[in-house]
Amino acid sequence: MQEIINLRHSIHQNPELAFNEFKTTEIIYDYLSQLNPNYLKKLDRTGLIAGFYGQNQGKNILLRTDIDAVNITENTNKQYKSINQGIAHSCGHDGHIAIMLSLAKKIAKAKFNGKIYLLFQPAEEIGEGAKYVLDSKVLDDLNIDYCYGYHNLPGVKAGQIAIASKLFCATSLALKIVYQGINAHASEPEKGISPVAATASTILSVEQIASKLEAVSYTQALIIYSFLGSKNFGIAPDKSETGITLRAYRLSDLELLKQMIIQNCQRIAEWNKLNFEFLETDFFPPVVIDESLYHQVLNRLEDNNFDYSILEKPFTWSEDFGYFANKFPSMFIGLGVGDNQANLHNNQYDFPDDLIVPFTEKLFKIFV
Repeated sequence: MQEIINLRHSIHQNPELAFNEFKTTEIIYDYLSQLNPNYLKKLDRTGLIAGFYGQNQGKNILLRTDIDAVNITENTNKQYKSINQGIAHSCGHDGHIAIMLSLAKKIAKAKFNGKIYLLFQPAEEIGEGAKYVLDSKVLDDLNIDYCYGYHNLPGVKAGQIAIASKLFCATSLALKIVYQGINAHASEPEKGISPVAATASTILSVEQIASKLEAVSYTQALIIYSFLGSKNFGIAPDKSETGITLRAYRLSDLELLKQMIIQNCQRIAEWNKLNFEFLETDFFPPVVIDESLYHQVLNRLEDNNFDYSILEKPFTWSEDFGYFANKFPSMFIGLGVGDNQANLHNNQYDFPDDLIVPFTEKLFKIFV
């Protein structure tokens, strides 16, 4: 198992952003090649799929993990600290990879029926990786019957499995709001059309709009950034851009929230005589749980006397596994990494090595 830990450290030390996971893909490919899988294929951009075939016919199962890092500067004293400035595995995807590789080694030696495919997916953090895999048609000939995914959960008891009966986590999207006016000399701002007031109104109104929908279901609109003008004290600004993340449990609520914000921004632009445009990006579907798979996993948790919990409500963060859940019967599982861990996307987060083996054993009995 030290070999797997060393691999995680190597991946952690060399984090790569979405669709740039070239070295990560090579590390995974080289390790899997030694296990002699029945199927091993690199994806066109980054990522890969390995397949292991059982003794007899049975279900074709897809196990999916994510492999990309995030834009963040790590703040730890680990010997294997990230060497890529401003990039780190602060979401624990290096730990996800380690568990999947450990599972691969166990599956390669196991007796089972059917086929098990392991997908090492790129670009989860920007919500494009799962869609890219599905659009590439690489899964079409594999006749997948159902799909499993998992994610580590700081704040949940170390070693505990967390499941949801209907919805694991929220849907979300990013919205860029752009106002365009006319610039002017800073001494004569009245000769231009400034976006300052419109931008301020947008920032103040967005969260109020989301709060009005709380009675319908969970919704959130969060200002992520806003900038206008340029660093030139002689020019009055003419353009601004504001980034907003929208979240909801239901797609209908997300769409309603989006439309209300866009309509509000259109009115603000008209009042201030500005041109207005918007851009949607980073869409994550909700991660919906298949009922039959939920009961199957629940039975296996109880049969093996595993420590588990059932979520009282879905997580408010998003995961692009929702694209797979839209295509296949799917089950998503949370892996508790302890109350003493830094939060996801925190610059001090580091996946705990001592949980790789326990989660490998548990997921093998749940999945295979």
